[in-house]
Amino acid sequence: MELKHIGRENFEGSDLSGRDFANHHFYDVNFRFAKLERAIFSQSHFRNTDLTGVNLSNAVLQNCHFVDCKMDGANLTNAALHNSTGTVSMTNCNFTGANLYNIKMQKMIMKGSNFTQANMNLANLCDADLSDSNFTGANLVSSWLGGSDLSKSNFSRANLISSYLKDSKLNGCNFASANLSRATLSRATIHGTNFEGSILIKTHFDVADISGLTEVNFMGADASYASFRSADLDYARFCGAILTETIFHGAKLFGTDFRGTDLRYANFEGADLSQAKMPSIS
Repeated sequence: MELKHIGRENFEGSDLSGRDFANHHFYDVNFRFAKLERAIFSQSHFRNTDLTGVNLSNAVLQNCHFVDCKMDGANLTNAALHNSTGTVSMTNCNFTGANLYNIKMQKMIMKGSNFTQANMNLANLCDADLSDSNFTGANLVSSWLGGSDLSKSNFSRANLISSYLKDSKLNGCNFASANLSRATLSRATIHGTNFEGSILIKTHFDVADISGLTEVNFMGADASYASFRSADLDYARFCGAILTETIFHGAKLFGTDFRGTDLRYANFEGADLSQAKMPSIS
């Protein structure tokens, strides 16, 4: 179906709630602070469009494409962006401070997007491409990111308590000072990733691949009661980490650095410690 073109229009502050904009191409359009609740944008394209502060709650955005769009402070609560027959693409978009509570974004392509300080509590982003994105300070509590590509993304100071990242790609990510307590990272691929100073209490890394030529940094992290059961931790660095009652059952620990760590009651059953760097015994 041919797209209807709308370019260089100004809808700032307009009430467009419930309007049908399906199959449109928007370029250089200003929607700043517009009311777009329940609006329908299915199959539409947005390029260089300003959606700052818009209210898109309960809007229909299935099979849309966004390129170089501003969505700072936008409200997309319960917006529909995914269906079984297509996907949504958002490239280099800015969601700083946006409300994405309970949003459904499965299988979306969102490379290089900015989610700084965004509210993504209960968001579903499974099997999405979110590589090279910025989640600094974002609220991702109980979010679903299983199977997603999050490579080289920045999660510093983000809240990921009880989040689900099973089978995800986390190569080169920065989780410095993030809170991943009770998160699930089982079977994730984690190469060259930074967890320095993060909170990993009761976090699950079971069967995760945390090895590689580029070491993974857990320095100063609190991983008390975490589980690394059968994980590949070759060359990982835990210097200064808190590992009280942490489970390393059957883990691979060649060259793993535990110097200066608190390993009280840690479980190394079935793990080979012969090549690991252990704390000195005073």
